[in-house]
Amino acid sequence: MNTNNQERSRDRETLLKEIDLRPLGPVVFKWLKTAWEKRVLFLAIWVAVTVISAVVSLLLPEQYKASATILPSGSSTSSGLLTQLGSFAGINMPRGETTSNLYPAIIKSRTLLGEVLASPYKNTTYKDYLLGDKEATPEALDGVYSFLNNTIDVKKDRDTGIIIVSFTYGEAEFTASVANEIIDKLDLYLKFRVNSEVSNQRKMIERRISEVQTVLSSVEEDLIEFREKNRVVELSPSLMISEGRLRRELEINNTIYVELTKQFELVKIEEIGDQQVMNVLDRASVPIYRSYPKRKIIVFFGWLLGFAIAAVAVRIGEFTSPVGKLWNEQFGNKVESQVK
Repeated sequence: MNTNNQERSRDRETLLKEIDLRPLGPVVFKWLKTAWEKRVLFLAIWVAVTVISAVVSLLLPEQYKASATILPSGSSTSSGLLTQLGSFAGINMPRGETTSNLYPAIIKSRTLLGEVLASPYKNTTYKDYLLGDKEATPEALDGVYSFLNNTIDVKKDRDTGIIIVSFTYGEAEFTASVANEIIDKLDLYLKFRVNSEVSNQRKMIERRISEVQTVLSSVEEDLIEFREKNRVVELSPSLMISEGRLRRELEINNTIYVELTKQFELVKIEEIGDQQVMNVLDRASVPIYRSYPKRKIIVFFGWLLGFAIAAVAVRIGEFTSPVGKLWNEQFGNKVESQVK
């Protein structure tokens, strides 16, 4: 292994020795000479492109980004019920999906966004504020929904399970307000659906308890009637078998009734209690600094682009100017031969 590394190192050294950079010297000197002779043009192009990039960065509309952080509840009850919410939002969740994976889809669903748009904002609603002077036609509303889907960003940390909901818009105060409204509507939506599921489960268990009670009462009456008619069961094997069958049926229904009663009490507690579906770690605050445009970066790349354009312009101009022609006549062939 060490021998191979040493051979590769020697090959690199040999290759570097074989590469002769000296012929490039005249070329660089030629370009510098031309750039100096055309320094006014060079600087003019360089400065012009840099200034244009600065102006463009100032003309680009400012965008602000507000983010809220939430942590899905670890409650087994809430988690078990929330996995059934996909159908309400038109989402088919595959088996094995976690509750937190459902949140981004719910947030961007029309069900929840519709609740957000209908909420009041200042003297109007979020929908009317985004529509502005436009009429609330189906096409305009589709545009609003598409805009929200493109400007709402939902990210989940795989390690911690924390979800960050962000919204980007041109007004700082409106941006934070929308982000917080999304969180509030998400919390209400999940609580409502969870409570609905709990209520449905309670009603289903209640119906099942009523059915089991009816069967249990019937079996008890059958057993009582059987014992009254057959005082001495031990003397008849067939009577013993019949009695055993009735007792087993009674025991099974009694076990089912006890388990259903336990579940019913648990569901009643869940229905009465306040379901903690998610925890809001940080609400969105009004952003102080814009998230876009990054003016320093734009100007920096404009500065580099201006240098490149100026360099190309000088290189092209050297063949057309009198100085460039004179240089080519006296030194051009010599430089080209050295480069070759």
